Amino acid sequence: MQALNKAPRGRSRVNAPVTFGTFCLAPLVGRYLDKFPEIEVELILSHRFIDTVGEDFDIVLRLGAFQDTTLGARSIAPHRAIACAASDYLRRRGIPKQPKDLTAQDCLGFVASSGLAETK
Repeated sequence: MQALNKAPRGRSRVNAPVTFGTFCLAPLVGRYLDKFPEIEVELILSHRFIDTVGEDFDIVLRLGAFQDTTLGARSIAPHRAIACAASDYLRRRGIPKQPKDLTAQDCLGFVASSGLAETK
C-alpha cells in the first residue's frame, strides 16, 4: 500500500492565459510530466472568464486582481506589463515621458474578458 502512495497520479485540468501558458507554464508542465508520468495534465489556454467549479478545473491561473472571494487564491508572482513601440513610430510621434503621455499616442491593446488590460 505504501508504494501506491509514493507517486502522484491522476488528471488535473489547468486553465491559464494564452501567452503566459504558452511561454511560461507549458515548459514547466512538460518537466512536471517527465518527473511524474502517472499524472495527466489537461492544459487549456484562454483569456475568457472561467467558471472553475462548473467547468471542472482544478487550477486556474490569472493575471491581475482576484475577483471571486468564494474560492481560495494566492499570489504566485508579480506580473509586469511594458509599453513598446517601433523606433520609426517614436521618431514620428515622439517618445512619451510619463504614463499619461500615452493617451496622445496610437496604442494597440488587449483587454481580457475580465476587463483587465493585459497589455497596452
